[in-house]
Amino acid sequence: TRKCPMKCEHCFEWDNLNQKESFTKEELLKVIDMYQQEGVQQFHFSGGEPMTRLKVLLELLKFSKEKSQCWVVTSGFNCTEENARLLKEAGCKGVMVSIDHHICEMHNIFRGHSDSFDHATNAVRAVKKAGMVCAICVCATKSFIDGGHLLPYFEFAKNLGVHFMQLLEPKSVGHYEGKNVTLEENHIQILEGFFKKVNHSKKYKRYPTLLYHGYHQRRIGCLAGSRSVYIDSAG
Repeated sequence: TRKCPMKCEHCFEWDNLNQKESFTKEELLKVIDMYQQEGVQQFHFSGGEPMTRLKVLLELLKFSKEKSQCWVVTSGFNCTEENARLLKEAGCKGVMVSIDHHICEMHNIFRGHSDSFDHATNAVRAVKKAGMVCAICVCATKSFIDGGHLLPYFEFAKNLGVHFMQLLEPKSVGHYEGKNVTLEENHIQILEGFFKKVNHSKKYKRYPTLLYHGYHQRRIGCLAGSRSVYIDSAG
């Protein structure tokens, strides 16, 4: 979907948002069928905000679940206990909730929505209660890293009880186009050191697993086409 109630600082779909939908339900089903015929094993449904188009999303999950593992990537908007239960019943394996700060006010500013932190944390609880895998995702900006927020955020993830946490790097596209947001070498070194430390130290044995695609991409190349395909909301 192109619909989204947020105004996120880092949104790479910014120019596509809140316009007429590009895909009908039938077209989305054709896309899924096409990729399943190619052997795609996992689908991540995003947007925009996929939970704004819940009825269609549930049908896509039901259609996909027999041949592929299905995930939903959300800001937490509209992910109530009832809707999380519906996702589970439709065949959703897990939900990735985007939470870009452990401090409520900072997250709300980043997302451009005064209730977004509550939506996100309530969504995590709802997803876990429904019995799905739950992860949270943070865009690690320069200010986030320089402010020493990595470890406090990791503690926050542990306290939420999520199964894993994902680190993203800001890119100068979408809402960030033309802005100096690309991480510098010192920031990358901090992220990579943190990634290795928390995943391999016994001290963090009872913490969530940390996922960081950037670490691997710098060593084996871009994953696009070889391991993943992304279709934006404009098709």
